[in-house]
Amino acid sequence: ITPPGGGPPQVDPLWVKEHVPFAGELFLSHVRYGTDSDNSIDRCHPVMRESNWMTRSLLLAGNFNITNNEDLFSSLVQIGQHPRELSDTVTLLEKIGHFVDKENNDL
Repeated sequence: ITPPGGGPPQVDPLWVKEHVPFAGELFLSHVRYGTDSDNSIDRCHPVMRESNWMTRSLLLAGNFNITNNEDLFSSLVQIGQHPRELSDTVTLLEKIGHFVDKENNDL
């Protein structure tokens, strides 16, 4: 959309939120090569935790290496979560997601 009087084109944020996958209130950009086993698209950041509930889908990207990953994974299993893999990013994403789900349920 070109604003009245000219200027750079603008996009209606409400239209974007309704029509563009992964659009939300915050945008994140991070380029990182895969560090866990291979350099496939599945191993590159950001990593997504998908949900059927719009407010519960999460993306996570970062330059970190969690040293207590197995302990975090075990704590997730103890509270009923079942992460799809043991990678540090997925484990951290599931840990954050658990608390997001809890807060959503409490609303």
